[in-house]
Amino acid sequence: MKNNRILAALSLVVFCCLSAVAKDAVNTKFGKPTKEELTMTVYAPEPDAAAVVLCRLTDVEYSFQTDGYLVDYHEKIRIKILKPEGVKYAQVTIPYYVVPQDKDKLYTSRMALRPQHVDLNGAVSYDEGASRSLSTNIATNYIHESIEDVKATAYNMDGSKTTKSKFKGDVAQEQVDDETWQARFTIPDVRQGTVIEYEYTRHSELFYRLHDWQAQWEIPVAYARLDITIPRHLLFNFEQRGSQQLIGKQESATMIYKLVSDPLAAPTNVMAYRYTFTGQNLKGAPSDPNVCLADYYTVVTAELGSFGLRSTPPADYANTWEHVDQVLMGDDNLGKMMEDYSPLREELQAENIQTIADEQDRAAAVCRLVFSRVNWNGKYAMWARDTQETLLQGEGNSADVNMLLMQTLRDAGLKVTPTVMRQRNLGALPINFPTISKLTNYVVAIKTRNAGTVYVDASSPEGQLNKLPEQLLVERAHPIGFPSTAPWVSLKKAVAPRSKR
Repeated sequence: MKNNRILAALSLVVFCCLSAVAKDAVNTKFGKPTKEELTMTVYAPEPDAAAVVLCRLTDVEYSFQTDGYLVDYHEKIRIKILKPEGVKYAQVTIPYYVVPQDKDKLYTSRMALRPQHVDLNGAVSYDEGASRSLSTNIATNYIHESIEDVKATAYNMDGSKTTKSKFKGDVAQEQVDDETWQARFTIPDVRQGTVIEYEYTRHSELFYRLHDWQAQWEIPVAYARLDITIPRHLLFNFEQRGSQQLIGKQESATMIYKLVSDPLAAPTNVMAYRYTFTGQNLKGAPSDPNVCLADYYTVVTAELGSFGLRSTPPADYANTWEHVDQVLMGDDNLGKMMEDYSPLREELQAENIQTIADEQDRAAAVCRLVFSRVNWNGKYAMWARDTQETLLQGEGNSADVNMLLMQTLRDAGLKVTPTVMRQRNLGALPINFPTISKLTNYVVAIKTRNAGTVYVDASSPEGQLNKLPEQLLVERAHPIGFPSTAPWVSLKKAVAPRSKR
């Protein structure tokens, strides 16, 4: 059964026959750039390129802890600087997550599996009576990442001699928002003609949430390879999207595991699957402002589909969109919070908004009330705080404001539902499998008798109906509670001008 699930998942990956590359045609040895790389002055496939990624290798490896898994992303990147404007690629920024842990609860966006015991053969057992639905068994302390083992060198030609300049400074750690941090460093002595190499490890406790792998950059990529080996207990669905295809391969493998948390434990063999994706001569991003680069870039994306236990049926994680809907509507900071009364209920009744007969007019009046009391702070999010706090603060992220809006719309007698999505700059949602981890935002869908379904969001100009910003005009958004035959709605088409507002 496990094999069938894996093969079904891999059938979703597009395996494209590209021109095969002889292994000796690509320099995959770091620390020794070739003479050809050092003396290169132009990248023939794209002669106007300011720089080119000569080689990028990403190796992903899992390890055991006594109560779960850890995953390390080992990155190695070599870049040739061809023009002065390419020097900016010596300034390296690496995003990572440090999720603040609520002492009382965890959120669906941080859903994890919490095995109570992992034996040396990889078998996992749970406490008696523990839920076999992984979507509800979400308690975890595994929510942090770090950037470690940073190394970087610049190689320059000084006559016939090659000189090296190594990065020796501190890596800056900067907080971007509530969950996102970034590590920054600058490689020294970089100029036109320099070859730079850098490598690092992203040490991640988010073993259930693989990062998207973007094979293409804004500059051309001569060679890129993703190599990931995953224990068979974690069954992921994979999908490839973008303007160019990669060569994909899946094969059975064996992993040698040693418990990181138990130095005295003997190593053991664990069955696994190995996935590789390889790209050659990937074009740089077009300069056309009408092209959405998130959709253009070639990306490998994955989502945990189930967590298989030895000698037991796999337990679903995000197996169907119906399952995802149940998880989201059962979440304390989304579906369950919708059922609460709005803190604006008395003001709603005082203005007799709930008595407006025309439902579109009623919805518009609710929006005016809510947006007169709270402002959007410019941040998108999926999980709302208490709406009383949002009202008290007078501002909030999109989830905070949208939750207050949904509560107030419901109190006005209107039917509302979240339509979950991923902003355009982050790339489209997967087509071939459902997802939880890649959902980043939702807009409010209001079902009216006279105007059909209309949409509004915290970022809508002045809270107007069917006025969504460009960032939210995605081709694939998911309306929660959809009929099984129609999981998608195009917000770009849905907010086309209507007869009213």
